[in-house]
Amino acid sequence: MKSVLVSLLIFLISIGNSIAQNSNDPETVTAFINATVIDGTGIDPLENATVVIVDKKITCVGKCETPKGAKIIDVKGKYIIPGLVDAHVHYDGDGSADPRPNRNDPERFHRSYLCSGITAVFDTGGPIWTLDLRDDAEGSTAAPHIVAAGPLLTTTPNLSEEPDVRRLNVHMDSEEAARFGVRMLSWLDSDAVKVWGLEIPEDREKTRKLLQVVAEEAKKADLPVIAHGHTLESAKDALREGNASVLLHPVSDTLVDEEFLELALKNDAVYITAMGYTQVLLAAGSSAGSGYSKISFPEQKIPLDCVDPKTRSRLSLIDSLPPKKWEFEKFRETFETSYKTHSSNLKRIHDAGITVAAGTDAGNLLLPHGPSLHTEMETMASAGLTPMEVLVASTRNGAKAMGRLDEFGTLEAGKVADMVVLEKNPLEDISNIRSIELVVRGGKVWTHDEMKYNDED
Repeated sequence: MKSVLVSLLIFLISIGNSIAQNSNDPETVTAFINATVIDGTGIDPLENATVVIVDKKITCVGKCETPKGAKIIDVKGKYIIPGLVDAHVHYDGDGSADPRPNRNDPERFHRSYLCSGITAVFDTGGPIWTLDLRDDAEGSTAAPHIVAAGPLLTTTPNLSEEPDVRRLNVHMDSEEAARFGVRMLSWLDSDAVKVWGLEIPEDREKTRKLLQVVAEEAKKADLPVIAHGHTLESAKDALREGNASVLLHPVSDTLVDEEFLELALKNDAVYITAMGYTQVLLAAGSSAGSGYSKISFPEQKIPLDCVDPKTRSRLSLIDSLPPKKWEFEKFRETFETSYKTHSSNLKRIHDAGITVAAGTDAGNLLLPHGPSLHTEMETMASAGLTPMEVLVASTRNGAKAMGRLDEFGTLEAGKVADMVVLEKNPLEDISNIRSIELVVRGGKVWTHDEMKYNDED
């Protein structure tokens, strides 16, 4: 018995020593000093501030005592913001003209996101395999946090003529099918129930009844409902009947009314912007035929150094699209009208107190993962939001849309150490969001230079 007690004592002492060593390990404690901190909550910037990180968590922001033995990173004259959040992406596409799915090498998208200062994304619909991305990404400091919805519940039989694009979606042609779809997503451990195609059906009463069924089943499964609806009526259906907590696209057919605003406030819904797409389409349409990588992105001042060479090459093949899919000039007036409607709606929705979050629809045509969010943020600013409002929408509010605000999205003690160091002040010009020097993911510090791609990669 004595020998057992001695062995136990030695074991406990060794554990205690290990804990003590780890707690004082200078490699696990980092202090960023002399920073201007914009913490993502909307309050005024903190001048000459310190951010202390222990292991993967933030322990202090502001006037902090620098822990003894901490690694010091002096960022005097620089700006620290929370890691950015893209609240609307699709990992099964890469922005090129090729159809989905695009399962290979998700790591290149991980890197594109971190390189662009994005430390969390919401995959709002895709094949079942997108659900498998979450665990590996969560435990990695080389990937963003990922929340994923998986297969969609749709009011249409197919999303495309191509069988492999269907993503195993559930066609809600009956109440039984709608119930099955929600239960399937619950069984798959999806993070949300996404309903798609609400603006398409002519039988609105049937669609509304199906949304009620989805809302009922989703509540039982403790899953949020997120909705794809471009029209005012479909968005209101999603809020009223579907109890949607996230609207993934801007209302584009008309100006929002008081009923919409009241419904969104009642649901505490998050309105995702996805406005930059129209701007990119307009840029592409203005010079269609002379090459994607040489038109759209330089015109929009979008650097592609965070996008891997393989994807860049695929983007450059955009001219191979059939003419009927590339006649953007034909739809210029429609795009311009939609953009004006998007802008007016965004300002009114924001001013009404509804949570607005930045999302890009990245992965779809012309929207590569990563830098598309910078365009989105600039587009939001052009619609009348201040740089601070855009920054909050792209950090705190994105985390809220993902259901992860208690973990990240703002720079506060106890949250995951995800943040970005900028060389220029984003509150003077939101385009300064591109002046990335360092990206921190889960306490791991990456330089922008090591994250971006060069010609040899």
